[in-house]
Amino acid sequence: MINYITIDTLEIGFVSFAELITDSIETVRHSVDLTECILKYEGNTPYSLMDLNTCSEPMTHSEILLLVNSPKYLVENLVD
Repeated sequence: MINYITIDTLEIGFVSFAELITDSIETVRHSVDLTECILKYEGNTPYSLMDLNTCSEPMTHSEILLLVNSPKYLVENLVD
């Protein structure tokens, strides 16, 4: 089962991307204000995420879709 979590961007340096489906810091999805990011993994919570202070509860695909389509992650196209 694939899980998604959010963390504060400041903690990204503590993440081992070898444990994740998200393969690098360059492919992380950030919130509009760049304070939060989304990570994706399969199975149990990876060790590098266990000690993070800002790690959210795991979310399903449908739950993460709601988040990424919210104003926190989605910049509306301002072109008329």
